[in-house]
Amino acid sequence: MHCTGFRPQISISLLLAAAAAMANAAADSNAVLGFETPAGWMVKGDDAIPTALVSTTTRTQGNFAVALVYPASHNALTSLPVSSAATALSGLGNPGSVFEIDVLTPGDRFNPGNPGSLAISVSSSSAGLNHEYLGAVDFSRFPPGVYNTMQFAIPDKVRTALGAGNFNDLVFELVLSSPGRGEREGQYLLDNLRVHSVPLVTGHPGLTPPPGYGGSVDFVVFGATPVAQSFPVEVLQVPDSLHLKLGAAGSTTVQLAIGYEGTPAFTCSFAANTSDPTGQYYAITSCTGGMQPGDLVGADWAQITIVGGDPTMKLRAQIAANPMGDLVAEASSRRCPLSGEISIAARQRRLPGRWLRRPRAARPRPLRPTRSSPPISTR
Repeated sequence: MHCTGFRPQISISLLLAAAAAMANAAADSNAVLGFETPAGWMVKGDDAIPTALVSTTTRTQGNFAVALVYPASHNALTSLPVSSAATALSGLGNPGSVFEIDVLTPGDRFNPGNPGSLAISVSSSSAGLNHEYLGAVDFSRFPPGVYNTMQFAIPDKVRTALGAGNFNDLVFELVLSSPGRGEREGQYLLDNLRVHSVPLVTGHPGLTPPPGYGGSVDFVVFGATPVAQSFPVEVLQVPDSLHLKLGAAGSTTVQLAIGYEGTPAFTCSFAANTSDPTGQYYAITSCTGGMQPGDLVGADWAQITIVGGDPTMKLRAQIAANPMGDLVAEASSRRCPLSGEISIAARQRRLPGRWLRRPRAARPRPLRPTRSSPPISTR
């Protein structure tokens, strides 16, 4: 297959405007990289109709993500300058570190033959970097309508320049190529631009996970009373089974809802496992939105209900959190050199320590926001 590289050149006027905006109002570098506000980025499209950025609560971290609405054929997004002190840039100088960004592409592709792409460059006058190209990724490699973590290799020149000292003028230049306008084109969501430099290791009992990996959301449910948990945004893994500590499953079912701010993005149903002689295990039967067991999804809220349960029943559940850190979704293998790629298989086999998973051969199907997902709104 022939691969072509689009090497964007952001106009110097956009970079100067970003610097001027920074001088007028100091920006939180982590908020800029976390897309917590559209004010951290400037966007310019190549169409007459203005392209815009608005906030959305459909996110993978923090409180907000940014949605690119009315996308043009080519959309240039330029960040305000960010500092080396930003937590999101930790490990930038480490060998093997990469830049990552979470991108949700429209669920209905206006032009299936041209799904679009994302290219990234960086500039820093103090570090001697001027439009240093990191690579581009073709969206055809990623399932639409879901968040996917995309990786961009950091060239040695950039790693050495930025890892050698302090700076406060690093500007990210994103060029998002869209197949063209149309109501079916939808919106592109962007969140959590960061450095990833944690190596994967082999799991074994007693292994301590690195920061940001591992954990769980715990439930104790009695009878038919729903139990909900709210927590900071994490990546949850959809379980394939649930276990009663007291009582028998019988004809009851269990509903597991996962979403944001008390609103389910999808719901999974569990029924008694007929092959279980104890009668205390539930097996997953279906999920809305195409979810499947093992999928990794962002959320800050979850709820479990035993439908038809009675007070003698007790269910304990631990929903695995951040088993692969902040990585979400999955994509096919690398197609072009230096293109962004995902490094996660979301449908995985459980290993000791809960935070590390071994990929299966099957391709995962990550979270697809539904009509019940939190709406995009301007702030």
